[in-house]
Amino acid sequence: MKTSVTMKFEKAELQSRQDTQKFQYENRYDGHDAFEGRYCTGALAQFTEVSLQAGLERFHELLTQGYTTTDLYAQGTGTGITFTLRKPSNVVELELKEELKIVESQYKAEIEAYNEALIESEVQKHLATAERKRLEEAVQATATYRQELALEVRAALGVK
Repeated sequence: MKTSVTMKFEKAELQSRQDTQKFQYENRYDGHDAFEGRYCTGALAQFTEVSLQAGLERFHELLTQGYTTTDLYAQGTGTGITFTLRKPSNVVELELKEELKIVESQYKAEIEAYNEALIESEVQKHLATAERKRLEEAVQATATYRQELALEVRAALGVK
């Protein structure tokens, strides 16, 4: 019985996926990620204020809470000023830890789903082979029975 190769957990693969997730986390805002298909957290926080005064007050307030500046921390928009800050390091550490746990559980689920699909495929192949063999045997048995029956009928009718 020849079978295909199962997918196995590899630390290097997990590390690669986690490194990618860490890079993405460091460069995104909280929100739904269409590629991930879920709500994701990010190290960046963004807020928009209508007036410069209100924006600077909130900016200062967040800095006192541990937020830090980014390369581009303020830009004017048509409706006000948008500020971008990096979340406090303790928040980043906790959120990143959760994101990395999600990556690991997704990787393990991917392995399990792949292996289950592989098992099902192998089972289907073996069932199909057994069914073909059973049908061939049934066809052969029917042909043999038909020949025997034809001989009996010929003998009963006295025909050679």
